[in-house]
Amino acid sequence: MAYRFGVIPGDGIGPEIVQSALGVLAVVAERVGFTYELIELSGGARTYEETGSPLSLEDLGSVRDADATLKGPVGLPGVRLPDGTEAGLLGGVLRGGLDLFANVRPVVALPGIEGPLHAAPGSIDYVIVRENTEGLYASRGKGVGNDHAVIDTLLVTRPGTERVVRYAFELARSRGGAPHDGVQRVTCVDKANVLRSLYFFRQIFLEIAAEYPEIEAECRYVDAAAQAPRQPRR
Repeated sequence: MAYRFGVIPGDGIGPEIVQSALGVLAVVAERVGFTYELIELSGGARTYEETGSPLSLEDLGSVRDADATLKGPVGLPGVRLPDGTEAGLLGGVLRGGLDLFANVRPVVALPGIEGPLHAAPGSIDYVIVRENTEGLYASRGKGVGNDHAVIDTLLVTRPGTERVVRYAFELARSRGGAPHDGVQRVTCVDKANVLRSLYFFRQIFLEIAAEYPEIEAECRYVDAAAQAPRQPRR
């Protein structure tokens, strides 16, 4: 099998990180048995300084056509837009340009990998699915204000919420369930007790959950979800 991978080295430590990742990719390709072509693309703060855009339309098209794209960290503290935010960031460009509505983050305890939780291999295995184009991200470049106050709008839409919630439930359906009890479960993490927009998000979540009766649905406030587990006394 042959693949085409885009590569955006990025800024600062980005090129160093990407070079290390490419070394890992070379080993994986040899062991698994596939070939690939690398297409180096220019994106980030330096690109913005040189061209006035963090990523050209041509390179965005190359990302769209590639089988996958490896992107290093982008942005430099001193390279900023007139509104004070960093120029050279690609989050809005890639998320909006490619409609990347689901930010998918697997979390798993692997054998031989030391971590602060000291968890047994296989005891942690879940996926965070975050809505990636709405919320406060929809306010990129659209904040309004003056010397006394600034407003960034938090946007939640029904179509945007429905698709990311369905993605999460379909993902849960394809997985084996939680390690501790084997139950396929989707947890909605929000701040529905404070923000009307997130209460709206939760209600849509519950509507979609009814379409998947075989999958357990639960809701938690972000405070509880982020709270560290209580450590046993020694």
